[in-house]
Amino acid sequence: MGYRFRLTTWAFLAIALAGPACASEKPRVPVRLDIRVDARAVVPGEPLRVRVASNVALESLAATLLDEAVYMTPADESGLHWSGWSMIGLDEEPGTVSLEFRGATTDGREASGARAIGIAPKEFPEENLKVAPKFVEPPPEALERIASERARLEKIYRHRERYVPPSAAFVRPVSGVKTSIFGMRRLFNGQPRSPHPGLDLRADEGTPVHASGPGRVVLAENLYYSGNIVIIDHGGG
Repeated sequence: MGYRFRLTTWAFLAIALAGPACASEKPRVPVRLDIRVDARAVVPGEPLRVRVASNVALESLAATLLDEAVYMTPADESGLHWSGWSMIGLDEEPGTVSLEFRGATTDGREASGARAIGIAPKEFPEENLKVAPKFVEPPPEALERIASERARLEKIYRHRERYVPPSAAFVRPVSGVKTSIFGMRRLFNGQPRSPHPGLDLRADEGTPVHASGPGRVVLAENLYYSGNIVIIDHGGG
């Protein structure tokens, strides 16, 4: 009987001691994501700056737009502010799409949110280029090289480095004349090809070409379609 009394008394004390501690715990506030998207215009070919402010510190945050990952990185050490870059594809049709977010808080809870984005139409100029037939219909012996280079480029473009904001604005790599603009619809010998994903600048042979900003050289060689090419990863996707 004495043993039972002591056990009951100990259990009562444990409950009494635990009671005030449980009562003093504050309820956790719901996680809220404030999503901001900045762009010159939300049209095909335009980059989007994505910023997220959370009322609870986040351990991780990922985003998706048009079935493509948007690489989000902490803007500071608090875990409350995150930023990333995305882009509206050159072939994207006008309409409303959803920018989806999913992450985790530092206290183990799930965080999610979404932002609707309306894409407006944009017309691009067209350019018809006369090129060697091998660039329109490659010979059989070049197909393996082309496939290998395409796979390597896809791997490079899908890789994501942590974005570190540069100390200065990006610069023009060479002071040349623009010969072809970004997004231009191109025809090679009258046959439609992918939209032009860059900006062409003409300069004299031997003119120094500078990196637009700090980054890491991930490729520097001669490719079948691009010729001599240097790819620099500036971080952030």
